[in-house]
Amino acid sequence: MFQKAKWIWINSQQQKDEYGHFKTSIPWKNGDVLLNISCDGNFVVYVNGGVGGFGQYPDYPNYKIYQQINITPFLKQNEVNTIEILVWHYGIEGTQTYYPAQAGLIFEIINNDQVIDYSQINTLSKLHDNYISYEDKIITRQLGLSFAYDARNIERPFSESDLVEKSYLFYKKPIEDFDFNGRLATAKIVEDKHSAVFDLGRQSVGFLELDIYSPKDQKITITFGENLVENAVQHLIDDRDFSVSYYAKEGHNQFSNYLFKFGCRYLQIYYEEPIRIHYLGLNEIVYPVKLNSINHLELTDLRKNIYDVSIQTLKNCMLEHYVDCPWREQALYTLDSRNQMLCGYFTFNNYAYARANLVLISKGLREDGLLDICFPSYINLTIPYYSLVYLVQIYEYIQYSADETILEEVFPQLKIIMENFLSKIDHTQLIPDFDYPFWNFYEWSEGSHHDNEIMRATNNQTTEKNYSLILNTYFLYAMQHYKYLCQMVGEDVSFFEQPMIQAINHIFFDEDRHLYKLDTQSFHYSVLGNSLAVLSGVADTAKSETILEILTGVNNLIPITLSMKGYFYDALLKNNADYREYVLNDLDNDYGFMLNHGATTFWETILGKEDFNGAGSLCHGWSAMPVYYYHRLLVKE
Repeated sequence: MFQKAKWIWINSQQQKDEYGHFKTSIPWKNGDVLLNISCDGNFVVYVNGGVGGFGQYPDYPNYKIYQQINITPFLKQNEVNTIEILVWHYGIEGTQTYYPAQAGLIFEIINNDQVIDYSQINTLSKLHDNYISYEDKIITRQLGLSFAYDARNIERPFSESDLVEKSYLFYKKPIEDFDFNGRLATAKIVEDKHSAVFDLGRQSVGFLELDIYSPKDQKITITFGENLVENAVQHLIDDRDFSVSYYAKEGHNQFSNYLFKFGCRYLQIYYEEPIRIHYLGLNEIVYPVKLNSINHLELTDLRKNIYDVSIQTLKNCMLEHYVDCPWREQALYTLDSRNQMLCGYFTFNNYAYARANLVLISKGLREDGLLDICFPSYINLTIPYYSLVYLVQIYEYIQYSADETILEEVFPQLKIIMENFLSKIDHTQLIPDFDYPFWNFYEWSEGSHHDNEIMRATNNQTTEKNYSLILNTYFLYAMQHYKYLCQMVGEDVSFFEQPMIQAINHIFFDEDRHLYKLDTQSFHYSVLGNSLAVLSGVADTAKSETILEILTGVNNLIPITLSMKGYFYDALLKNNADYREYVLNDLDNDYGFMLNHGATTFWETILGKEDFNGAGSLCHGWSAMPVYYYHRLLVKE
């Protein structure tokens, strides 16, 4: 790839939040014309003024992705065609969704198998006239930067580009391009002298579109969110600011943004002087999937409704990769994507998309032998538990897709991860909690989220050594899956589970309560911890039967959250089909509750928008699990 093309940028400086505008032209007579393109940040390609393609696939310096775009439909025959590329370089600071690199664009244009143009020093470029560079305004630490656009007449001259020193091995974009659903119908539901609120009708994902008449030049602020508080979008939540800026010119303004995906249900527009709003909304995008038939499932009306809303949740959370929530983060986690993949295997057969995600995750292996918190990510924070989830994900992918070739790409990383955990087993035969800078997160419940560890500033903050039931039982659960993967590649694993099982029973099991306690520093008991004790085989048959009776009865245990309910259900169903109706009724209760409270996609936690100080997500991929259990439990006989 790119044998003639050079990495270029608009200047030789490295600055955050910078928009480059590049321009070239080509003649065209016949044959397909393909554009190969890659950049740092994000891009939009315009061909003769029309949008020809967009979207840099999130990547790493050692896994650089290029995209091939067929621009033939936008070309004019026997004419000179103008191709313009807008590149948004985020900067040299990373987030949970961006791995920083030096600014740059590289492209080549191929017609009839010949390179007819390519990025070079003669490529015209400039700082973009309308997108405002260097604002450096953050929406959230996961989403990264907001944007500002100035529609007033500013025109800078083009000049030659600067060459950039970069050297990458390129990989072709491993997923398909998005489909457009078109403009969503919106309803103006609130209006006053200085603002108006629009309802998209449901939680949606797309690109902002604006069509207004302004009586004067003025600043306009557009906020977005999943819910309303006192008839307004709550766009300021703690250190988050869900807003973008638009500087309107006097007269008619039309604007479409293809650099930032909005995930929301509501938009609010603020203005200094009243404006005429012809349209404010989203051009909805969806990842192209084919929905499998559900004629073989026996679904009540409630369960059919739950199934449909779960599907919408899954679709909203499929962007360039799986995302946890399209509103607040748009981040790829192992745990969230594991749930999404399990659902997708039954609903979409989306094996290629799942594989692309799993390969991308493997590129996030840190020097300490654990995976990043998200992918791509560039912050010094990770969740050890989530690295174990990745082992299970790989096993399940092979189980459903029968594609063992993925091990050629990811098994070395799996081996490093598991050897890391094995090295942590101490004299107790257990793995202690991880020290700085690791986050010992398991789920958003009492005693299991440890969110105070996110802010640990140094490794000098010493804490008493603690051992967690969830970490150790899940390690055994992951080890079971890892041993199968080792057999596939002819690797030998010498780990013997029995000493750890004995240690867990000795240290965590409470004979009086007939339950396993959550950790060695407390006498709390959680549904998740005890579910994993059953699922991993730590609890023998007699203990398991008693534990499951307690978990399904009236109890005062720390409840399990939506993200982890699958482990509870799997523990129930492991050896006893009698719990089938319990699982289905439990799904009815949780998901019926959300539907009764207006859910159009399913929530991060059962508390909905009230959780996390008003930042609870109302569209969260990990909560689409009913479709997985319906396919397991509701097949017609």
